[in-house]
Amino acid sequence: MKKVSIYNFICSFIIFILGGIYLSFPTYYGLEAMSEIETGNLFLSFIIIYSLLNLTIFFINHERYNLKISVFTSLSGLVAFILTRSIHSFLVTPVSLMVLLFFISSIKMIDIFSLKEIKHNYYMEVILFVILDFFGIILAFNMLNDFVLQTIMLGFFVSLIGTIDFIDYSWEYLLKN
Repeated sequence: MKKVSIYNFICSFIIFILGGIYLSFPTYYGLEAMSEIETGNLFLSFIIIYSLLNLTIFFINHERYNLKISVFTSLSGLVAFILTRSIHSFLVTPVSLMVLLFFISSIKMIDIFSLKEIKHNYYMEVILFVILDFFGIILAFNMLNDFVLQTIMLGFFVSLIGTIDFIDYSWEYLLKN
């Protein structure tokens, strides 16, 4: 196994663990104290960590995909930062999550259409697109007006993104070997 693959797996594992930490917040803090936690700031912390991890992977293996993910994740973080300062706090996490999922699924679809060999990883990318885009955007709007549900759903999506990255890197590694 190459060093780059190990770094990819470690970064996706870190994102998965971060999602698990977000999922445990309601248990740790209790339901009454959850209204004091800003889920928009939790989302920004995830964006910063995810963007920096992808930028680190880009510096290690120089793949444009990781740079695109890092840049678009940073743009999503900028949108989330602007939203936290301008609109009601209940809307920040669902709208920011919808923007992030749209950016990530757009990158994946552009990569699918730019492949010269469609059979390379077409099916896996289409499955990831369906999971991230349709399922994610529908659920993002179902978590309005409840900080506990927003934190749990944010943890679920962060864990899902970590799992999908892990599956994507595993699939790519298996196809190359």
